[in-house]
Amino acid sequence: MRKIQWLQSEATEKILKEFGLEWQIEDIPLNQIDDELSSNNHARRQRLDDSVVTDYLAAMEQGEDFPCGVAVKQPGTGKYLVLGGNHTRKAAEEYDQRAMGFYIVESKDPMVLDLLPKVLNRKHGLRKGKEEAIQDAINAMAVHKLSPNEAADKFGVHVHTLHVNNRVTLALRRFKQLGVKAEALPRNAIVKLNTIPIDSVVEAAVRAAEKQKMTGPEVHALVDAVHEERASEKSQLKVVDAFETSLRGMGKLPLSKGTEQDRYWARYTRLLTTLDVLLRNKKSMRQLGCRDASDKARVIVLQKTLSQKLHALSNETD
Repeated sequence: MRKIQWLQSEATEKILKEFGLEWQIEDIPLNQIDDELSSNNHARRQRLDDSVVTDYLAAMEQGEDFPCGVAVKQPGTGKYLVLGGNHTRKAAEEYDQRAMGFYIVESKDPMVLDLLPKVLNRKHGLRKGKEEAIQDAINAMAVHKLSPNEAADKFGVHVHTLHVNNRVTLALRRFKQLGVKAEALPRNAIVKLNTIPIDSVVEAAVRAAEKQKMTGPEVHALVDAVHEERASEKSQLKVVDAFETSLRGMGKLPLSKGTEQDRYWARYTRLLTTLDVLLRNKKSMRQLGCRDASDKARVIVLQKTLSQKLHALSNETD
């Protein structure tokens, strides 16, 4: 059985430097590794993936060499906790290797021991999915008080995504307290609904959005209309009820099922209803957000084109 060459990794060394860690590279006898702790380290929500171990073993049998793992010596026991490279370690055991190369680091910092395995898996190795990386970043912000920028950088996600996810989490928490759910709605719609300040109105709006399976643009139009209706809680509730009634009055229109003609008709009628809500209190282009003459000119051309098409539809003869 050939001896695997354990390679240095620029990617691993970059991550270790980001955590402020120094290291030594050594071959560690596999019997000196704490198998139970290492197999359940912080990098994963489940134990090791046997299919990945099988793939790595096949690569070893084909002559491939592998990068060094990352390990820390456990105080008192003399054994090592593997922070990165557990799938490689298991494959090496099956390939009858007696030792494996590791970057050996020293740290008792709970943040390092928690986050380093997750970051190593995110940046290389098993490579976590985006959603799991986002959740790890959010947890790091909550538990270890990382800033959004720090968490985004460590887990390779966009900082804007973390801000949006934080707002979604806060919105869903509020909705839960009000006894409504919005998990089926787009994330930007959830955040938009949470901008309604009055609890009874946001409760009604969320229920309507869920029941009518509103799209993001539909929710945005509804919430904007609610914000414009500043008179009273009662008047805002009427806005929600009117929009829901308009959508409900069209019957059960399939947005994703039925024939192609059914889907066209569903989208068309809902767009008209949404446009009606959007324009309910608007008297000028400026109120719609038009900022300059060039924008206004482009919109006027589009409006004329649409007007001609709508007129043709209205005069259609069966």
